[in-house]
Amino acid sequence: MQLDVKSDGLPNDTDFKFTVAVTGGPSGFSHTPEQLSSDTWKKENLQAATYTVCITSEYMANFEQCFNVIITEPQDLSVLSSRANGSDILDLTMSGSKSYTIMHNNRPIKTTNSKYGLELKKGLNIIKIYAEKECQGVYEETIFNSEDILLSPNPARTSSKLWIGGDDRNVNVSMFDNAGRLLWTNQNNVPSSRSIDIQVSNLRPGLYYVKVESETVKQTAKLIKE
Repeated sequence: MQLDVKSDGLPNDTDFKFTVAVTGGPSGFSHTPEQLSSDTWKKENLQAATYTVCITSEYMANFEQCFNVIITEPQDLSVLSSRANGSDILDLTMSGSKSYTIMHNNRPIKTTNSKYGLELKKGLNIIKIYAEKECQGVYEETIFNSEDILLSPNPARTSSKLWIGGDDRNVNVSMFDNAGRLLWTNQNNVPSSRSIDIQVSNLRPGLYYVKVESETVKQTAKLIKE
């Protein structure tokens, strides 16, 4: 809340002093009248409510000028996020504020744009978005941006090579049957070729699932045994 006092028309040789008093407001609000030391007066951090601001002066008998001031809550923060299939860019559309702080894995990004393309890291992405004021709320989203995997040949008769993208050396590989039963699971050290042999010669023909998990990989691929 800001008040500007116009002293046009007042005698220049008289030092007029004005006093401002604020009443109304939410339950429990109180304000001690203040004598103005300049032509501008400001009161910050007021809660949403209707206030009455009155100006008086002891140098002018019966002078009082009052205004009703309505302070509303700021608009809630709103965020829409979208991501094209296979893209590393998260498109953010934000509203409710003049500026935004995007916390991406504890790294702050400040922007005044309502639209922002956030580049996701491979692996876990923890995203929090804040508006100018804390009371506007916070948006939170967690995204795991996985490296790709590929099985070839697929269908396979005796074995298939599992190619794992990225740089992770230690990965956990599991195989499930079509009913979701776990057949086996292994910890693997990925060689420089980024491929692991998956033996299927002892399996019955049908559909199977190969699941890969590591720091930057969370993917499941279908494998057909001929």
